[in-house]
Order: sequence, then C-alpha cells, then structure tokens
Amino acid sequence: CEDMGRVCAAEMQYSGVPWTFSPLFGIIRDLRWGRANEACGEDPFLVCELGKAMIIGYQGPTLSSDPGKVLACAKHFVGYTAAEGGRDSAEADVSERMLRSFFLPPFEGAVREANAGSIMSAFQPINGVPAVMNKFTLTDVLRKEWGFEGFVISDWSAVGNLVWRQWITDSMKEACALALNAGNDMSMTTDNFYDGTLEALKDGLVTEA
Repeated sequence: CEDMGRVCAAEMQYSGVPWTFSPLFGIIRDLRWGRANEACGEDPFLVCELGKAMIIGYQGPTLSSDPGKVLACAKHFVGYTAAEGGRDSAEADVSERMLRSFFLPPFEGAVREANAGSIMSAFQPINGVPAVMNKFTLTDVLRKEWGFEGFVISDWSAVGNLVWRQWITDSMKEACALALNAGNDMSMTTDNFYDGTLEALKDGLVTEA
C-alpha cells in the first residue's frame, strides 16, 4: 500500500493535483453498503495498517515539501460505513463504545501515527447528529483527544444536506455555522456556503480565526 500511495502521489503531482481524497478508513459491517469496494475490510487493525501505509506513501513520513508527494485525506469521519440497511448516507446507530472500539481506532492511527494532513467528515448522522456538525467527534475526539492539527473538509455538499436532506435547519447561514463550529474548515461543493458563512460571521454565529 505504501508503494501504491507513492506511485499515485508522483502521478498526481505531475498532473498538477496536490491533494487526494484518500484513503477510506471505514470498517465494513454490511456488504450491502454500496461503497464496500473502496474499503480495506472489516477488521479495524487491518484497515488502520493499510490506510497508514497509503498515507505515508502519499505524504512521506512527515508532511514534507517533497515535490513527489501529495496531501492525504482520511475519510469518512466517522461511522459512514455503519449506515442502516447498507444505504449510503443513512443513519448510523452506533454506541460510543462501538465507535471507540471499531470505527475510531483506524482514524486515530491515521492522525497519531501516519500524520494525516486532512480529514473528511462524513455525510450521515451518528445517533441522530449529522457527522458534519458533530462536535463530539470533530472537536472533542479529533482535535482535543488526538491533537489533530490539520484541516477538516466536509464530504460532497454535506453542509447543504443539513438544509436539503436532513432538515436540521432551513437556513444556509445556520448550516454553515453548525458545520464550522463543530470543527470543519472547508466545505466541499455546497452551493452558497461562502455567502452563508459571511452571513453567519456578520450575525455573530461564527468568529474569525
């Protein structure tokens, strides 16, 4: 896996792409889940070891300025593969014990041992709280417990989903504030995220770094 990551990084750099949305650190619990082919298996240890090797191949042992390296992104944080019924983006009903025993350890290895430079937050709710606005996982665990100093990007339109699919709020301004205050640093392709963030800043819902 490290060799594969190294080759991919070199080819990406020559194409002018400095960042990859890989590897996937999800634990497969239901083969009905439609993206199972992207994952490394059902064992947390195996997933962690293979994923760490890929990150080191992409980035090198440290976040270096090596022109042949790219930034890795460990995804999808967290519990995305535990969706009910194997349905993509469906609710993940998992206890904190299950999270800490199965789903969090591979990501912890990615952060503490492989120095992953970025993390992608997931689409789905975890016990009723969408992962993109889950302060427990994104701030309490990722940054405070593990000391993560990189940046977090949402999955595809996950911030917008708070309005359009999960009905947490009917305001893009509030959706942006919820995602940013939970620990996201960047939104992937949510319409009006920039404008919504400026409105949230103006109204005091978020503060400047």
